[in-house]
Amino acid sequence: VAGQPIYTGIQGGWVREEIDLTPYLQGSTPVELTFAFTLGAGSGFLTKDGFYFDDLKLVAGQGGEVSTTDFDESSFSVGTRPNPASDRVVFDLKGDFPSFTSFDIEVFNALGQPVYQLRRSSQTAQLDVADWVPGVYFYQVKHQGKVLAVRRFVVG
Repeated sequence: VAGQPIYTGIQGGWVREEIDLTPYLQGSTPVELTFAFTLGAGSGFLTKDGFYFDDLKLVAGQGGEVSTTDFDESSFSVGTRPNPASDRVVFDLKGDFPSFTSFDIEVFNALGQPVYQLRRSSQTAQLDVADWVPGVYFYQVKHQGKVLAVRRFVVG
């Protein structure tokens, strides 16, 4: 049927699928998307090599204006606990930003060498430092490539 997704048969190329989620939006309530694919080999549903998912793009906006995960940077703050740490460090990210906003946290040793990097879209992140060399470590938090904060913590 024209305009309907193609999920069966052999495809000679990629199938582009666009799904308008507007009917599911309710005011300013956050939206959470979960993707679950279940292919039962014993059920006969899986006869070839599976399902490929590439280039997911989510666009949110109203009235033709596209928005990303921008937020008021002046409301952003970050801290670590405990400080000094012996087993783990918890990063607490606070501010007026949507729950799906992603942040990059990069950790450097006292010589400025990168020792760890992680991406988070939640307000807390944990880092296991039990095997780290004791000393002062610096970290920076970035959003879309822009450095929002540079801080330090101690591993003792």
